[in-house]
Amino acid sequence: MKIKTLRLVVVSVALLISLTSAISGLSDTLKSGRTPKQLETHASGLTARVTFPDGTDRTVTLDGVGCSAAICSRVFIEARSNDGSVARIWIDTLSAVRDIRPDSALFVMKDGSQRRLSLITDFRVLYVNKGSTRTEKLDLSKIQSLEMLSIAK
Repeated sequence: MKIKTLRLVVVSVALLISLTSAISGLSDTLKSGRTPKQLETHASGLTARVTFPDGTDRTVTLDGVGCSAAICSRVFIEARSNDGSVARIWIDTLSAVRDIRPDSALFVMKDGSQRRLSLITDFRVLYVNKGSTRTEKLDLSKIQSLEMLSIAK
């Protein structure tokens, strides 16, 4: 009797863990509006040059974008258009971010198009690699510009 109960508990816990994992994956997919396969078609780990307000610059590897607590995406930035709608900017289609103000920035795309968009709290912190195991957070509104250099493979 005790073995049956134990077996039932173990199977129940395994199913619960599996279900929790599936729900978490579904939540990420719903939040991004894309399936994991669609997100994989966009590159991450891009090399960029960050220019600071004092004129100094630094070459970094962009790990992702998010808020001060966590990365929200490794492949896109979300911002608001003038009409209040959310605009998704795929990082691998981005050429530069310029004329950065505390609440907005000019996004320059590889095709030459430009859009001034309002920064969203969940997508205003750049996560950049600092050494092999450390990540540094840079508030997008606190830098002068970001210029994409290449795709890290």
